[in-house]
Amino acid sequence: NSADDTGVQGDNMTNSTQPTFALQHIDDDAVRVTVSVEHGGVTTTFDATKGTGGWSFTPTGAWADGDYTLSVSVEDKAGNTSHSASLTVTVDTQIAIN
Repeated sequence: NSADDTGVQGDNMTNSTQPTFALQHIDDDAVRVTVSVEHGGVTTTFDATKGTGGWSFTPTGAWADGDYTLSVSVEDKAGNTSHSASLTVTVDTQIAIN
């Protein structure tokens, strides 16, 4: 969510401890979308949510300061799975909002 990108726009930094990620370019036949999040050497997988505006992901709990690497997996009706490139986001609760 661009409102959660609180550093310089597009720098993948936020001071939000529960940022919302709008997941784009997901085909209409997707039946399951998951987001894997790696932080501190531990990877946890979450189900994304499908709403009227498309798929999104918001952490269920607050994230501590640090780097989080996210990747998305999409499964279609036929059972085919595709994976996104990873994205690293930095949570820094000390940065100013621009």
